[in-house]
Amino acid sequence: MKRKLLSLIILCLVVTFPVFSQSKVITGQVIAAEDGLPIPAASIRIPGTKAGSQTDANGKYSIVVPASAKTIEFSFLGFATIRENINARTVINISLKSDATGLDEVVVTGFGQTIKKRDITGAVSSISSKEIEKVPLVSFDRAMQGTLPGVRVNTNSGTPGSSVSVLIRGTGSFNASTAPLYIVDGIQVNSGDLSRSLSTSNILSNINPDDIETIDVLKDASSASIYGSQAANGVVIITTKRGKAGKTEFDFSSYFGYAEEVDRLDILNGPQWLSTYTEEYVNRYGANSSQVIGPSGVKTIFGADPAAAPTYSWYDAAYRKGHTQNYQLTARGGDAKTKFYISAGLFDQKGQQIQQDFKRGTFKSNLEHNVNNRLSLEANINLSTFTQNGTLSGSTFANPSFGSNFLIPTQAVYTASGDYNEPLLGAVATNPIKSANYDINKGTTNQLQGIFALNYKIIDDLKFRVTGSIDYGDIKEDRFQDPRTRDGASVNGRYTFLDTEFKNYQTNATLNYSHLFGTKHKVSGLAGFEYRHQVNNTITTQKTGFPNYLFRTLNGGTVLASISSSFTEFKNLGYFARGEYAFDDKYIVNGTIRYDGNSRFGENQKFGLFGSGSLTWRLSRENFLKDVRWLSDWKIRTSYGKVGNSGIGNFASLSTFGSNPGYNGVGGISPGGLPNVELTWEDSYTLNLGTDVSLFNNRLSFTAEFYNKLNKNLLLTRTLPSTSGYSGVSDNAGKMQNRGFEFQINSENLTGKFKWNTSFNISYNKNKVLQLITDDLDPRFQLVGNSVSRILSYQYAGVNPADGRPLWLDANNNLTYNLTTNDRKIIGDSQQKYFGGFTNNFSYDGIGLDIFFQYATGFLLFDQNKNFLDSYANASNRSTDVLRRWTAPGQITDVPLAYTGGNYVSGGVASSAYSTSSTQWYKPGDYLRLKEVRLSYKLPKDLISKVRLNNVLLYATGTNLLTWTKYTGIDPETVLSDNGGVPQARTYTLGFQIGL
Repeated sequence: MKRKLLSLIILCLVVTFPVFSQSKVITGQVIAAEDGLPIPAASIRIPGTKAGSQTDANGKYSIVVPASAKTIEFSFLGFATIRENINARTVINISLKSDATGLDEVVVTGFGQTIKKRDITGAVSSISSKEIEKVPLVSFDRAMQGTLPGVRVNTNSGTPGSSVSVLIRGTGSFNASTAPLYIVDGIQVNSGDLSRSLSTSNILSNINPDDIETIDVLKDASSASIYGSQAANGVVIITTKRGKAGKTEFDFSSYFGYAEEVDRLDILNGPQWLSTYTEEYVNRYGANSSQVIGPSGVKTIFGADPAAAPTYSWYDAAYRKGHTQNYQLTARGGDAKTKFYISAGLFDQKGQQIQQDFKRGTFKSNLEHNVNNRLSLEANINLSTFTQNGTLSGSTFANPSFGSNFLIPTQAVYTASGDYNEPLLGAVATNPIKSANYDINKGTTNQLQGIFALNYKIIDDLKFRVTGSIDYGDIKEDRFQDPRTRDGASVNGRYTFLDTEFKNYQTNATLNYSHLFGTKHKVSGLAGFEYRHQVNNTITTQKTGFPNYLFRTLNGGTVLASISSSFTEFKNLGYFARGEYAFDDKYIVNGTIRYDGNSRFGENQKFGLFGSGSLTWRLSRENFLKDVRWLSDWKIRTSYGKVGNSGIGNFASLSTFGSNPGYNGVGGISPGGLPNVELTWEDSYTLNLGTDVSLFNNRLSFTAEFYNKLNKNLLLTRTLPSTSGYSGVSDNAGKMQNRGFEFQINSENLTGKFKWNTSFNISYNKNKVLQLITDDLDPRFQLVGNSVSRILSYQYAGVNPADGRPLWLDANNNLTYNLTTNDRKIIGDSQQKYFGGFTNNFSYDGIGLDIFFQYATGFLLFDQNKNFLDSYANASNRSTDVLRRWTAPGQITDVPLAYTGGNYVSGGVASSAYSTSSTQWYKPGDYLRLKEVRLSYKLPKDLISKVRLNNVLLYATGTNLLTWTKYTGIDPETVLSDNGGVPQARTYTLGFQIGL
């Protein structure tokens, strides 16, 4: 028996010995070439086999490799992949270099899927945290301005915390939303201005830009169709920073800055104004008329000697030096099982206009835990609170910005005793400085965004993921009109409290499959479902009758003026699948399908089908180009697909009713709107052609895109006969097209110790309306065939040198004093035709200089400030343009005779008013702006390591430093009109970052 057992053992050893002889163990360490620090969780694999391993917290690894293996591959996110020949080595240490080309950077495409930038098949643009951190920002959406082709970002105001408008590849709707879908760490979040009383607000300000890792913008149907009915306006995916295995890193950063107006409107001083204003009355009524010298005449009220008129600056009273301070503390680390990122931030900005400020506090926590080698958990939470104090906006008399231009300069802000000067003389009696300092216009937004995810690896190539998330927000607004002000005096003070609450619940589950068959066939797929339910509630309460101005809360009012509430909700359910096949990293085929249902739409159209397909050909992998050494990478992409727009009213398809006081104290209801059981999504069909080229070892790269986007079934109102009792009903009847191109080029001009990189992008978009329910009967005025934002106005022709009266061109291009609607013309477009930006980055021995320019051209803006001031229609100040007004026969000028009212009377017939909308007030908005200059210095590591620091960066930044523009108003970045708006600020910032 013993002999048989011994023989069996010997036989086993003989059989197994060759197996051990066919493999060996390789060990080593993986570090970063830039700083020499170990890289935890780096991937090590043997190409062509299933052998693989991962580095530990110290960057060390061990892997068993078969004797037949020739090479070993090392990779990690953000670093260039390296393959090494094994030969006889058993210890291989590797230094990974940062992937400077960006081709291996990962882009998030939705539902937990990521893809290397080099493998993208759709139109996607991205910004990294390195770019976001260079500029002091209130909200992250401003970081996209001028940096991403096809993405037009306009800042609506210089008010702290103000909203911005974002358009991706043009306007695609008449009445539905044109804003993109925003997704933060997998949560579809609300965007835009959700306040109801503040002049402007941005709900996306709840996200601290310092916490963001990447922003990925999905622009075409191929990349965005996974989101189906919500993707017609593009998708913006924000990924926040994550923990990483290794030593816990602490970072503290802060910056301080001040702000001033980027520009001021040139207005008249006291003597200039009184001379001009008197002349207006003399020219109309005569020098000896009662309107000039009578008891209520100009000279009696305002003074007879212009030279003696005083000058008071309402600008100086309305504006101040703004201040900004920001603090951010983060902790980041973990091990092979658990990783974490925790941050806390505080942002405080005092605006350039009085009584405007913005304060925000944020807390961010991202946790990842591997329960075992198959199950992992994620828990991400973002808590924020921000408070805005503001003033009224627009042409409201109590708006300081409007008053600084409009108010007569001979009137003082304060009386001799130091009280506010009120009532004022002229068209406006309200002292806006008094109203701004006494009234309350305040909003506080508290928000919670959280997501919990469970990931389970069923097999190595098949993973299951399920998430549950919430986006909760509560906006409380307080508006108090002080009884000492003219607006509040009539009711002894008015207090309005508004509460807006939204609860946005979401869940989704996905199966993600990816497998490489052999060495050339890669197949991947994604399938899943998604559910979203949002509930909005509002309460509005108003009280009047306050004992005095010291009672500044709602319960201080004695009269309940009004109280109301509202409720609204919507639900969305979607099923989706995406598949991709790649052959030899050369040919890539991608397809997506989604089936969506939404409660907003008609009973017969609750569900819709969306999808896309794409083809990609990497020519640089072809044999006929393999010897072209200067060609690093070249691929051609084409895609076509359909997505939808569900951004309409929650009850637009339903028959609605409203309550009313009824009769004799008995409440009742009345019809509000007709139902439409066929109301459905607005559809967007996009053809995209693109190419990506990298040359000279990736030192020069560019991307070019052409797109043709056709939007159908656009929501319009179909007019009904008055006998129906309804004015109209919502219907899908419009059609619109956006066609354009995008181009971006990046170059590494110098790569030695002195580095110089350049980036330039340009975008072009042409919009055309193709179908409406009704249009103008005159083909000259029809919207169909023209841009949705085309401007229909009158052609100004200057001043008649003989009499100083304004002239226009009529329909036959003849000069006229009197306009009719038949004389209108399409004079231009309010949408930018070309826009983009270009950046130069210089660095040498720790010193960095970044210079960023932003530009736009091919659009008109309405200079409403000057239209208000210079049209002689109001008893207000004027801009200095009126100093070139017509004063004598034969004079050539574009500013007519000073004439109060602006509608010149000759022979008893009044001409058209000078204030009439025309090319005199619509001006080219083209501009080039030096948007940002940043000078930084990174202290040497051998110096800071002595005090146990990993990183110290000092920097100074200036924004909105210089602007070259044809626009005659204050700020060409405004959307359509800057009337009474706060211009953007020119800012100067000093900051530092310290890493432990």
